Amino acid sequence: GVTQARSPGRRPPSPRSSGGVSPKLRLRAAAKADRVSPGAAKAAWVVFTDLDGTLLDSATYSFGPARPALRSLRDAGIPLVPCTSKTRAEMEPLRRALGVEGPAIIENGGGILEADGSLLALGPAGAQIFRAYDRLKKRAGGVLRAFHEMSDSELSAETGLSRVEAERARRREFDIPFAILGDSSEVEPVLAVAAAKLGLRITRGGRYFHLHGPTDKGKALRRVMRRYRGRRAVAIGDSANDLPMLKAAHIAFAVMTRSGKHDPDLVGGISNLRLVDRPGPEGWRIAVERLLEES
Repeated sequence: GVTQARSPGRRPPSPRSSGGVSPKLRLRAAAKADRVSPGAAKAAWVVFTDLDGTLLDSATYSFGPARPALRSLRDAGIPLVPCTSKTRAEMEPLRRALGVEGPAIIENGGGILEADGSLLALGPAGAQIFRAYDRLKKRAGGVLRAFHEMSDSELSAETGLSRVEAERARRREFDIPFAILGDSSEVEPVLAVAAAKLGLRITRGGRYFHLHGPTDKGKALRRVMRRYRGRRAVAIGDSANDLPMLKAAHIAFAVMTRSGKHDPDLVGGISNLRLVDRPGPEGWRIAVERLLEES
């Protein structure tokens, strides 16, 4: 369960002061001052969340079932920080739809999108990532296909995004999502080694692999938490690229993947992981409800 702050033990009685306050009244006043109200306890959290497959349905991208929990977080004064592989262009309208007023972590920790629309870069961007992808694709014999190599209509057909959403998803700055055509079990380890030699990393998301710099969701979470002194982080995710974020949090929840199972990398990677036996926004709602019940 969640460890809650406990009030310090009562002080031993002291003699009546010259002001005439009895020891019993002093004890009552001290106990009252030390108690933390339920609202104050709940407000001590910051919730970081993956989007696709977690807060957003993996097929429809809807967050409808999570709306009550989103309202509960706002009412409790708990900040919500999206932590996603999505781009800045995707995150800007989503942040408005979700009612997020603070920062958002984009492209698997590559950058922090600020409330005013400015961007804080945390890793290498642009040409360096795209040049590395070209080298890795040649190394893999051409069996890779990335977002920027598809048209808007192709990506829309493959992912279920609208064409407008697909165009936003292709505006990559720090992270390149790609598919391995055919069996990935032999190709992925080779690519991971080659990427490491270039100072980059490959991680697995819910649907695609991702090529990015030496950044991750966990490092970005810790960077954002510098702004929330006195609070603790809660993280909710569903796939392997959420592992650093979940490890960096005080409390970690994993919802089921679209296959109806929990990601084995998450289950094997975190000893105190809290499993939610529902996928997507329904599982997300349950995780938030559990957090608020225990706070």
